Amino acid sequence: MKKTLTILALMPLLTYAQITDVLFLNEGYYNFDTQTQDQDPSLGVYSGEDGTYSVVYDFEETGFLSDGLIHNGIIYIAADTKIILFSAVDYSYLDQIDLAGVRDLAVHDNLLIATRGEFMQSFDSYLHIYDLNNLSLVAALPNNGIDGPEFASEDVKVIGQKAYICVSNSFSFGSFQSIIGVYDFADDSYSQIDLGQDGVNPENLMINDDFIYAFCNHSYDKSSIARLDPQSLDFEIAYVANNGGCALSAVIDEKIYYQEYTLNKIARFDLASFSVQDTLENQAFYSIAQDPQSGDIWASSTDYFSSGSAHLIDPDGNEMNSFEVGISCGNILFNELETVSLNEVDEYDLLVYPNPSLGAVTIEWIDFPAVMEVYGVEGKLISTKQVLSSRTELNLSSGVYLIRAIGETISPIRRVIIE
Repeated sequence: MKKTLTILALMPLLTYAQITDVLFLNEGYYNFDTQTQDQDPSLGVYSGEDGTYSVVYDFEETGFLSDGLIHNGIIYIAADTKIILFSAVDYSYLDQIDLAGVRDLAVHDNLLIATRGEFMQSFDSYLHIYDLNNLSLVAALPNNGIDGPEFASEDVKVIGQKAYICVSNSFSFGSFQSIIGVYDFADDSYSQIDLGQDGVNPENLMINDDFIYAFCNHSYDKSSIARLDPQSLDFEIAYVANNGGCALSAVIDEKIYYQEYTLNKIARFDLASFSVQDTLENQAFYSIAQDPQSGDIWASSTDYFSSGSAHLIDPDGNEMNSFEVGISCGNILFNELETVSLNEVDEYDLLVYPNPSLGAVTIEWIDFPAVMEVYGVEGKLISTKQVLSSRTELNLSSGVYLIRAIGETISPIRRVIIE
């Protein structure tokens, strides 16, 4: 007991904190008059630790960013003709998948789902499925409307064992569709739900309380919201704008925030009453999203050709903070991170070197025998090793890892980068 008390007294004081980096997918500016990309798309990050904004990646050969998601420590971004992967730890480039016309992304288990669509182009498949482990193509659903979407598709969301897809054909003006496609992962089958004339051109899908909400822009002369029960497949539709389409929509605090093009103001649709609640007196926004952890609401604005801004707002649209970002930020993501600060270093520190390494790292820990644990950045335990001396070696493949030792005490956590 005396040994244990002494060790605990000498242990470093560790401070753990959850922070959120806010990611901004800036679309840049393509000059249609000169047919040139005047401003490249970019990935910008607002640091939750120090409150600064910086651009971490410029997409030099990409015309557009349409979607992004974060899964198991990796950021996936739909970038015009490819899906590009970044580390969610240090935002470094990892890999890419070539896919012309990629629009939106979703994840189910170890699968990445990607929809497709593009102006003046048609594809043999509008829905691709990839293996997240090796990025290989698992399935490309045929475009026959029976085994896969027949038309250009946009948003995709997953509930349980099924993916729901906006099959809107939104790149062919005058030929918009009112279809929600359903892909069943359990039996590899495809089916469709037709929303009818009141649900034409579904562009954005939102999930709340096990219901799916589809924002439908019709021919951009009016807009409606469809609520779909994924169990019964019953749906109801309410019109929210009679004078034009809407630029953005998102579920925030049991309401759908949306913005009608002709009004340039945020309106709120109450999900409980399934009706329009009110219109806020705010500026025009280009995108909006809510941090699922903190509840913070972030929005972006832009003039579409020279500048863009980020805005932290309250539920009534009042601005609390703002700063410059890239042009036309169309998507906002939230990257949850854990920081560990070491306030005192002593002989019971866990030493890991070299770091970064090309594969082999040496670990020193005085409290042996112990078990060495290696985790992925997403928190999943990868391996364990029994250690009988104060020094041991580990050989790891390329990636980012978290390492700790457990003896009579538990060591600090150390992050290791293997190049």
